[in-house]
Amino acid sequence: MKLVRICIGMLILVLLVTGCTKSAVENNKEVPVVIESLQPSTPLSEETESSKETIPPSKFDQLHTYIQDKEQQIRSVIVSRDEDIIFEEYYGDATESTLNHVRSVTKSVLSALIGIAIEEGFIKDIDQKVEEFFPEYMTKETHPQVDEITIKHLLTMTSGIPYNYMNYSSWISADNPIETTLALDLITDPGADFYYNDPGVHILSGIISKTTGMKASDFAEKYLFDELGIHSYEWPTDLQGNNFGPAELELTARDMLKFGQLYLNKGKWNGKTVVPAGWVDESVTAHTDGGLPSGGKYGYLWWVTQVNDYTSYYAMGYGGQFIYIIPELDLVTVITSGLDRHYEGNKMLVEQFVIPAIINTK
Repeated sequence: MKLVRICIGMLILVLLVTGCTKSAVENNKEVPVVIESLQPSTPLSEETESSKETIPPSKFDQLHTYIQDKEQQIRSVIVSRDEDIIFEEYYGDATESTLNHVRSVTKSVLSALIGIAIEEGFIKDIDQKVEEFFPEYMTKETHPQVDEITIKHLLTMTSGIPYNYMNYSSWISADNPIETTLALDLITDPGADFYYNDPGVHILSGIISKTTGMKASDFAEKYLFDELGIHSYEWPTDLQGNNFGPAELELTARDMLKFGQLYLNKGKWNGKTVVPAGWVDESVTAHTDGGLPSGGKYGYLWWVTQVNDYTSYYAMGYGGQFIYIIPELDLVTVITSGLDRHYEGNKMLVEQFVIPAIINTK
């Protein structure tokens, strides 16, 4: 098993890559980092002590063998419990420095940024209407109910904005995706029904730009990424300079794990509040019954479900990119995959291998 650690004491030797305007075409990119060997139990943050109950790496032998034999699309798996990394493995040509296109996991990161922006006073609250931020896009032709859409509707996928997944490439390359989105006719009343779509989430990125004077990536660096020690990432923008809200962010698996651990810790990192605890709680509480593509209930750009009788929540991206959190077990699991991987396959790995390895320790 390959266990690796970012060497904090040698940061001056690390090449930090923060490409925020480059188009994310490839699924994985290599970022030079300094690494050293890890012991079987590796603390994630400075304050963390070793796990009270040591879980031997051999507990994950079945998972490792299954992936090697049957899951060639898997790129990386990291499991942490009580903030200790207890399993970390990379497959194919992926390494600890690989940048993974996390797809819709981007949405959950954007949700955190909205919560921070509210806490910092840039945004009043989630009941603010979209028209307050983009009056220039409201015309005589605008659908009459567009002016009823609120930030909460965008966070819960209940805005009524239509979306065809097959048109993603044309939407993402539009001259002004936000203006294009707000010109659409709604398919339901705002707040009425869950309808998963990307364009509505992108509006949230534009709201961050409008209210803070910073694009989402710059805002994230100041208030989120720097706090977690996330320095290597890519997050391209549309032609208006707004980072793509629904997808396109690229992170290492380790940095995905940090973000998941932050939420398990109710928004705290090394004893400091990074995301308000109240926002974390609201984000991972089901506000709608959800639906496709995951089938789970939905919070504020987080999926909420039961797995093996445990309440859990997760960030999920196309192709099986996952940050899976089970508070009762103090468990965070990160899985990245090739883009042909199906969602349900990686959820199965958590259900059939990770959880049993934890609860059957004795």
